[in-house]
Parts: sequence; C-alpha cells; structure tokens
Amino acid sequence: MKLLNNLDLNKNELQNARLQNLASAPGSPVTGQMYYDTANDKMGVKGASAWKYLSIEGHTHAIADVSGLSAALAGKQDAKEFLTLLGNMSSSTPVNGGGIIWAYPGESEVGFIGDGDVKLDFTSSAKLILATIVSAGTYTKVTVDAKGRVTGGASLAAGDIPSLDWSKITSGKPTTLSGYGITDASPLNTTLSDAAGSDTLPAPGSETLVTKIQALRNNVKSIQNKIGAASGIASLDSGGKVPTSQLPAAVIGGLNYQGTWNASTNSPAIPAASSGNKGYYYKVATAGTTNVSGITDWQVGDWIVSNGTAWDKVDNSEIVSSVAGKTGAVTLTKGDVGLGNVPNVDTTNAANISSGTLPTGRMPAYTGDVTSSAGATANTIANDAVTNAKLANMAAYTIKGNKNFTTADPGDLSIAEVKTMLGVLNKYVQFVGDGSETVFSIWHSLGSKDVVVLVYEPSTGKQVFPDVIGMDINELFVSFAVAPTSNQYKVVVVG
Repeated sequence: MKLLNNLDLNKNELQNARLQNLASAPGSPVTGQMYYDTANDKMGVKGASAWKYLSIEGHTHAIADVSGLSAALAGKQDAKEFLTLLGNMSSSTPVNGGGIIWAYPGESEVGFIGDGDVKLDFTSSAKLILATIVSAGTYTKVTVDAKGRVTGGASLAAGDIPSLDWSKITSGKPTTLSGYGITDASPLNTTLSDAAGSDTLPAPGSETLVTKIQALRNNVKSIQNKIGAASGIASLDSGGKVPTSQLPAAVIGGLNYQGTWNASTNSPAIPAASSGNKGYYYKVATAGTTNVSGITDWQVGDWIVSNGTAWDKVDNSEIVSSVAGKTGAVTLTKGDVGLGNVPNVDTTNAANISSGTLPTGRMPAYTGDVTSSAGATANTIANDAVTNAKLANMAAYTIKGNKNFTTADPGDLSIAEVKTMLGVLNKYVQFVGDGSETVFSIWHSLGSKDVVVLVYEPSTGKQVFPDVIGMDINELFVSFAVAPTSNQYKVVVVG
C-alpha cells in the first residue's frame, strides 16, 4: 500500500513493524530512509552522503581500535608496570568493595588483600598464591566462614552423631526377635487344628497362648457353621440387610403371587385362609362360581387374596353392559353421541374449511410491515415498509411509475430506474484469499468508477488496507504484500 502523504502516529507505538528486506540498497534513496540488508544481515540508514550500516548483534572494537591504548601497553609485561599504567595504584586503592591491590616493590607480583592474602605471580608462569589456613589432609568435619572459605578441619566425634529413631534407619535392621535380643515365648511353628469346635473356652489359668488361640479358632468355626442355618444365625447381604429368604412371610407382609386359578373347577384347590398363607393371591384365569369365603362371582382377571382369616376378591373385571344402548362389539357413529349435525373436519388445516365466514372476533393479529390487533378489521402499513433491501430483492420485477415526474400515465420502471430516483446505492461483496495469489479481480458491475472500497477481516472485524489498482467502471483489483489465506478477507464495493 502506498501512502501519498506523511503518516503522523500522534506519538502512538508502531507495533509489529518490519523493515523492507533487500539484498542491496534501494535506488533513489532519501536521507533517513531505512531498509534491512539481507546479504550482510545489517540495518541500513541513508545518511546525508552515503548509507550507514548497523550490526544486529552489537558492536565491538579490537584493542588496537582504542586510541592510544595499544601504544601505552607496549613493553608493559609485568604486573607492576601494568598497575602503573592503570593509575599507579598503591596500598590505599580499594578494589571490589573489599581488599586493596598493590604491586610488590621490585617484584613481578600483584597482591590482593581481603580477609586473607592472595597474590598473582607473573614471574615465570601465571599462578594464584593463597595464604595457608589449615594443614593439608582429609577431614570428615570442616568449618567455613560466612564467605564459604574453609577455616578449620577435624574428625567426627560421638557427639556429632544425632539421636535417631528406628524410622530413620533404612538398612541393617534385625528381622527376628532374637536379632533384637528377645527370646521367643512360644514356638512360632505351632500347627492349629481345623476341628468343628465348640462355643466354650478353656478355664482361666489352664490355657496356654496356643491353646487359647485354638479355642478361639474353634469358636469362630462354630459360629460360621450357624450362619444362615436353621435355628442358627441370620446372614447379611451385600447391603448389610437380612435376605428376605430368611424371614417368615408374616414379617415380610405384602402380596405373594401363587399362580392362576380356575374358578369353575377350583383348580388348584383354594386352602382355608390362615396366618401361614396371609398375602397369598391367585389370578382368575377361568371364570366360575366356586364358593370361597362366601364369594361366588369370579371373572377372568379377578384376584383372590388371603387376609389371614378369609379370602377376599379384588375385582379387576367390571363388565360394561352397554354403550349408547348398544351391546357386544360396539361401533359408534356421530349420531350415537349427539353429533349428527357436526361435520367431521380437521379444522387445524385451513384448506379443509371450504365455506363460511370467520366472525370479526376471530380475526388474527398481524405484525411486521402490516400490523393489526386480534379481532380488528383495520390494518396499518408501517412507514418503513419499503426498504432498500426489499427494493434490491425486486430485481426481477417492474413497478409502475413516472421517472420524469410528469402527469403522464405511469409506465413500467426498472429497479435500476427506481434506485436512481430514490438515490439508492448498490453494493457488491466478494471474499478473497487462496493462500498463493496476492492480486485479485473484483468484478462489481456497478457501471462507475465512483465507488468506495472497504476491505476487512471477517474473523476479527478489523479493516485492512491493501492497494486498490486498475479501476474501470465494472472491475477493480486489490493487491496484498502477502498472499491471504482462503477467504481471509471480504471486499465490499459500494457505488
């Protein structure tokens, strides 16, 4: 994109900017112009007379480049002369906020004094000389000062070993009682029997540890044998409840289905009602008149239920004697139920209503361009019922009018003529981007160069500024520096 005037950012940041990448300087430069030289990996700035290049990785000088330093160092080979060059440092010159540095008179050594003497010796080979603090040797315990320097050494003493509990000992612990110096009270390999057992334990004082364990084992075995057994102990299911199979019927209560019953032949025979069969019930499969507890009317589907003292009937077969005066397999007509004059029409479908007039009160309400209240006959047309969008949708139609605004009879007007009369603008929209092309043709067919072009990114809603080139009355081109991705941008042309 080319800007034909200065761009004033009004002291705002220029973010994510990139210099023009060229293998050589651009032609016809102006002072202050910049570019990135890809051949030399440097940034070029046009000076008053020539290009100036700045290294991207920083700037260094060889010692020879520092004016006078190379000549000053010539012949200064020992430390004393070097210190003289640095400013004739004496024992009163502080170094690094700690000690002082000086030159030994008549010697090629540099000394540094802090908490201990340190010397650099340049006489034959460079070496660091430290003051002796402890004797050479191997120490299991050392002492250091606040700066981490060793100031003393010694061997570990008994008092240096801390008191630890057994959890801190990770290896070497005994695995038997004898390893701790404890004698076993009873043999650990005593074999216990698996007898049926009894509920009694040995008399106090007569049992040993082994006999007591054996007795407890027998007792547990006896209890296990009684779980779920007759006259024993009730068991528990996975939910911690006694299974219903181990409860008597009187406790459970409710109904207990016994099967079907033939009330004509009393098969199976209904026993006398008792507490033992309370809740038992049969379902009548064959109607009959068998007398049970004084009841003789048994129809298919009825239940006969024991209440513990007698048998009751649950009537599930109430028989309808007639429907609208009809018996047997009944088929009703409209006349049977008083609807002989009512047409059989699905009124949810308006097409089924072939005659008649809806009363005013049944008129529906209208909304939109034409509005009306329910039950009203007057309608209102909205002021903005005719919009540009609706006119654009009429492109295939014509309307009556007079484009010359005369009193002549109206004629057919095209939509283009109507838009011209109303001052309505046309719009053309096209997506661009395929990941490879940078220039795209926009064929808008608006018939004019007097158009406005807007380009934006639909995903973000932000406007972008490509070059708009080569316009004629029906076509223009948009150009991008980098090929946009598939349908990345939308081009809107209005005119």
